Amino acid sequence: MGVPYLCPGKDGRSLPMPGEEWALAVHTPSGADEAIHRNGRSDPVAAYASHPSDMRPLARPSDTLSGIIRSQNGIITVRQALDEGFPYASIRRQVRSGNWQRLTQGVLLAGQADPTLEQLCAVGVIRGGASAAIGGWAGAGLCGLRVTSELPTTIDVWVPEGHNRRPTGSWRFHEDGQGRLAGASGRPPVISVEHLICDLTIDLNETEIIDLVTNCLSRRLTDERTLIAVVDRRPRLSGRRFLIDLLHDSGGLDSVLEYRFDDRVLKPHDLPTGARQAARSGFFHDLLYEAFALIIELDGRLGHTGSAKFRDFRRDNVGAVNGRVTLRYGWDDVMSRPCAVAGELATVLRRQGWQGRRAYCPRCR
Repeated sequence: MGVPYLCPGKDGRSLPMPGEEWALAVHTPSGADEAIHRNGRSDPVAAYASHPSDMRPLARPSDTLSGIIRSQNGIITVRQALDEGFPYASIRRQVRSGNWQRLTQGVLLAGQADPTLEQLCAVGVIRGGASAAIGGWAGAGLCGLRVTSELPTTIDVWVPEGHNRRPTGSWRFHEDGQGRLAGASGRPPVISVEHLICDLTIDLNETEIIDLVTNCLSRRLTDERTLIAVVDRRPRLSGRRFLIDLLHDSGGLDSVLEYRFDDRVLKPHDLPTGARQAARSGFFHDLLYEAFALIIELDGRLGHTGSAKFRDFRRDNVGAVNGRVTLRYGWDDVMSRPCAVAGELATVLRRQGWQGRRAYCPRCR
């Protein structure tokens, strides 16, 4: 039978929070007064860690206890160790020897390395108790949506309604009343991607929101219909109108630049939309007008240097061999001169057989 993930103890009880009574009475050795918490209670592990070790060989964790540590990504609670017959004295000696380190009251990490994001989030789940899940930028990091290499300074943990938890160190606890926990998944568990996106947009500007949403959609972490359904259930969400408009217009969009091209060049000038991310001759094209033998390539800030740049050349050359014209635009073109880009596109489309007429937006005049 497998070991339950991050279960604080065999009896299923949550780890005592600061200010709560310890589940077991503990007699600490002399020197324990060096490790008194703000609430006036002593932490047995900290107390033992401050007590001089004896010369006896270190007790080794049992195979079962070692299995629990491995299954929890190096995390072990004092309660779990005690339940497996590993006494406080042995816990203390593991900490003093450097084999284990104390992360917070009642929670230890095997090894001497700094804790990873996954391990810090695992501690948050332990603190949050049953059904807890990670949100905020820590949750984004676990989903591969991290925008910086630095660890978040705060770990946001969502718990069921009525399960109030006090902030502890870097961990902040929030009661969920909107269904975030219903779709939680992963190890450590993360709230549903849809609610994660909604929560993160509160602190983002429009370009960052587009980047986040298109990233999630292109990686198939969610889809427009599911995300819109969650947004609809959150009427007080900041920036809700922009997010809904973005989702209704995002079909097939793969990047922020593609969205801006659609929003600033095509729509205001009544220009036709080609097939997005169309595959031809072994290459994907950002926008393909098959009927007019025209290709639009949008080059963002990344991915178009070195070998990627030469791949772009080959793609353009293959298009030319097949009789297709390629127009290539970057951020400066789309953001600084969208009307001029629209004029160029309209000229080439008409030359290739398009019978429509370009409209003029307020920026054109």
